[in-house]
Amino acid sequence: MKNFIEAFEVKSNLDEYVIIDCRFDLVETDYGIKAYKNSHIKNAFFFDLEGDMSAKKSVHGGRHPLPDMAMFINKLEAIGISNDTKILVYDDDISVAARLWWMLKYIGITNVKILNGGINAAAQAGIEMESGEPNKSNHLKGKIDARINNDLLIEMDELKIIISKGKNYILIDSRSPERYKGLIEPYDKIPGRIPTSINIFFKDVMNENRIKEIEDLKKVYNNIDSDKMVIAYCGSGVTAPINIVAMDEVGLYSRLYLGSYSDYVSYKDNVIEKD
Repeated sequence: MKNFIEAFEVKSNLDEYVIIDCRFDLVETDYGIKAYKNSHIKNAFFFDLEGDMSAKKSVHGGRHPLPDMAMFINKLEAIGISNDTKILVYDDDISVAARLWWMLKYIGITNVKILNGGINAAAQAGIEMESGEPNKSNHLKGKIDARINNDLLIEMDELKIIISKGKNYILIDSRSPERYKGLIEPYDKIPGRIPTSINIFFKDVMNENRIKEIEDLKKVYNNIDSDKMVIAYCGSGVTAPINIVAMDEVGLYSRLYLGSYSDYVSYKDNVIEKD
């Protein structure tokens, strides 16, 4: 796979990578740093979804908008990352790791691998762990020539124009079927979905905490027309990148509506569908 790597493949050459632990829990928001302090891959740095990978929530923009990108890039440079640095990202499965993978691609950094199976796979492979406070970089400061790729991103206004034209696009809702149908909504104020979207639950491309094999991914995306613009969203731009990275594995290019459903429902005039 081009975006994923197995623990046994990197065990002997981990020192070639800058490693980032990005574990997080949407309910217990300090889970990630607690888990990191308890045990993490040796020499891994810690990036927090809400502290490092998102800006503060406001009226619009969703629950996890992009951070100030200059500050994000400075944080990457501070741990030794440049454009050609080999980067390994991991969490408990691939959820937040996929968001970080997408953000790195967005600023033009392409040499990024997600650890398939997350930290448990690393432990099972015998990769050395350590505990304690977040590492301070002993790397030389990196230098990133940011090349923002706005083709990876779509904003609500553009999405609504595309929907109004009614053709040549596929809109994927990555949330659970229950949220897609509007039966429940644990995070956002109005249950339902963006009109015309189809549902491909992000967990449908995973076997527990691992990405599915290529042939199984092809079955998941069998009805996705590669000639159409493919757009993915979720609740707040965190789990939709799982669909995006999985589609990339099978040759499907897609864009992220990063504000996702939490941004969409923040506008009272937007139409909501539900079953």
